[in-house]
Amino acid sequence: CALGMARGVLVVCAWMMRQGMTADQALAVIDRVRPERIRRPYIRIALDLYADYLAAQQGGFK
Repeated sequence: CALGMARGVLVVCAWMMRQGMTADQALAVIDRVRPERIRRPYIRIALDLYADYLAAQQGGFK
C-alpha cells in the first residue's frame, strides 16, 4: 500500500484512461516506469470496468 505498487497503479492508470489511453496503454506505461508493480487480476478487472464506465459516459460501449 505505502509503496504505490497496487492501488496507486490503479489510480494512475485510471487517470491515464481518463486522458484517452486504453487500459493496455496505461499498463504499458506503468510497466516501463515501475516494472516491480503488483500484478493482480483485480487491477485488470477494475480497469476494464472503468473503461466500460468511460465509454457509457461518452454514449457508447467498448
